[in-house]
Amino acid sequence: MTSRYWEAKYASARRRASWALRLVADALNRLRAFPTDPALATRALAIPFGVAEHETSWGLGWPPGSEMVGSLNLGGIHGGLPPCREGEVLHTDHTQAGVEYSVCFKTYDTWESATDDLIVEVYRRRPLVWTTALSGALIPMVNELYRAHYFGGLCGKGNTYGNVGSYLYALLPTIAAADDALHGGAADHTRYWGDWQQAERLWLERDGSRDHC
Repeated sequence: MTSRYWEAKYASARRRASWALRLVADALNRLRAFPTDPALATRALAIPFGVAEHETSWGLGWPPGSEMVGSLNLGGIHGGLPPCREGEVLHTDHTQAGVEYSVCFKTYDTWESATDDLIVEVYRRRPLVWTTALSGALIPMVNELYRAHYFGGLCGKGNTYGNVGSYLYALLPTIAAADDALHGGAADHTRYWGDWQQAERLWLERDGSRDHC
């Protein structure tokens, strides 16, 4: 049993998975980080793909008319504070709570440079994310993304479990899509359904209401 949310996220990610995962594999090879063990390789590929798919629909989900359209920014990767440098653009984004913030976002000339930087941001600058991702421990992996400030407080600064749970809740359908694309399988949500339900419980732990997250 899944949900409409899961089905929609999964279908969107599955459509892009084949070509996007090839970009991730090539980037890992260029950065000399591609695991030789097939099981580890699947995990190494699926996590950055899932992050980029969730954050920006693999760089294609920026709002029409936004200065980020065509930026090839896959992971919502920040550059720095204004004034923006070459290769950055000032963009006003919103937190999940609807709070506006303006910061310089990176832009890229090629899919290859964009994917390389995604790997650097997710794995190289956050080595514990790499370690936990390869272990298959998804909740600790997302906790490391949160702890290392890849994403911010979705459910309030003091609610670590809600923040981690909400991000994993959104990430798991994209990871499942990557897994199925890599192994040529049909949609088999049962592998991740227990993790997804656990993520939902963590999400709701704050005060029992998803509406406040």
